[in-house]
Amino acid sequence: MIDQMIEENGVYRHPEYNADIVSLKDGSETLLEMFFNVVKRSYDNDFLGTLNERSDKVVYESYGSIFRKSLVFGEYVLNLKNKMAENANFSETSAKNRNTKVNRSVDVSSNYSSNSSMPYVLDSPNDEDKELIGIFSVNRAEWIISEYAIYYSDSTNCPLYSSFGIESLKHILTETSMRICFISGVKAESLYNDVISKFETSLEHLICYDELSDELVSNLCEKGVKVHYFDDILGEYDRTWSERCESEDDKSNESSNSISTSDDSNSMRITNRIEGSQEKGYLNSSRDSGKNVNSSCDSGKNLQSKHENDLNKNTKRVKMPLNVLQAPKKELFECFNSAFLKGTDIATICYTSGTSGLPKGVILSHKNFIVTAAGFLRCRGTSDQFKISSEDVYISYLPLAHVMERVCVVVTTCNGAKIGFFRGNPKCLQQDIKTIKPTFFVGVPRVFNVFEKKSKKKLPKRVFLPISSSTCV
Repeated sequence: MIDQMIEENGVYRHPEYNADIVSLKDGSETLLEMFFNVVKRSYDNDFLGTLNERSDKVVYESYGSIFRKSLVFGEYVLNLKNKMAENANFSETSAKNRNTKVNRSVDVSSNYSSNSSMPYVLDSPNDEDKELIGIFSVNRAEWIISEYAIYYSDSTNCPLYSSFGIESLKHILTETSMRICFISGVKAESLYNDVISKFETSLEHLICYDELSDELVSNLCEKGVKVHYFDDILGEYDRTWSERCESEDDKSNESSNSISTSDDSNSMRITNRIEGSQEKGYLNSSRDSGKNVNSSCDSGKNLQSKHENDLNKNTKRVKMPLNVLQAPKKELFECFNSAFLKGTDIATICYTSGTSGLPKGVILSHKNFIVTAAGFLRCRGTSDQFKISSEDVYISYLPLAHVMERVCVVVTTCNGAKIGFFRGNPKCLQQDIKTIKPTFFVGVPRVFNVFEKKSKKKLPKRVFLPISSSTCV
């Protein structure tokens, strides 16, 4: 490789070095934009896989399905943020109530704010209220859906290690003033028992991947924490849109003699439906399942025009005027816009594991991830080990709360490959590998040491029989 290096004033530089990388080759500058561009290329391809305990098979969801679900939860989180802002007068008022300071001058380059503590609402060129939203779970498909939902709600995610102890969790919740958290059932129970039941926290909403006991839900409610179920949110979203579309059908039929069917009246109808549904946190569908699109909702072109006008008037995050679960792919793509996010916006607060004292939060922007992925992709022409395609499979088992696994998932995703999640039990990892059948594997010394020990234990027990030449193929 040294003979390929470029020498400039006594300094050797890699031939593929580029000092001005700000995007991927497809122009993506943020993780949300990257995901959208991949979805357009790989809409029907398998994306996230979950191991079925009974059949011991991997059940995959497509890129398109995960994208749609992410938008639903993004809208839901946005609605929660709006409600909290209305109820608490947010910003300085809610911060004073929690005896915390609000820092609006986070310096991305230094990775730390000017204040020694870090309770803040992150600053952004487009939205001064960047909510910090937690994700507390082992690796699973819902984790990734939550991540992109948080980006879509113009917020910042803050993952929590499964191995965090009581003091670490208490420290992070206090330091970030976290109010919303996506969480698994197991972690919700431990979080309540270890932290919420014993200390004051700023948590107000838990979006739970699994069912909780009635007793736990009641206990959380007493502490001012409301539980929202992942599956219920999806069902309610679709139901709300279907009912609204049916209502629009009835109104349209009743007023067909008095209301014009021109483009102008259609635009008025869209505006009225959007304003009405924003109050409930949902938006009208441009289509319900199986019904004529034009009878109850409007064309993708009109929707796109309305959406673009909203974006021009307001640079903040704008809700999509259609049912993202049921809308045709073309209309969905036309209405989607991620322009409210910039590469310099904060993507995540990645806390250290806390091996040397309390965990420390490191601020990482969308650009940090995009540039890292771009650097990896530029190496594809130098070695086969860097070549990842849509045919490849990756097993996600390293903690997603760690930035290394986040980068691995980003690189896998931007190549349109499949990701299978292990069952969450490190002892079953080798069995999960056999089932998921990854085409490439990322590990750390500790994992490879375990593999080595297990292999050495099995070797003496094996009986090797000589194979005659007649049995060879």
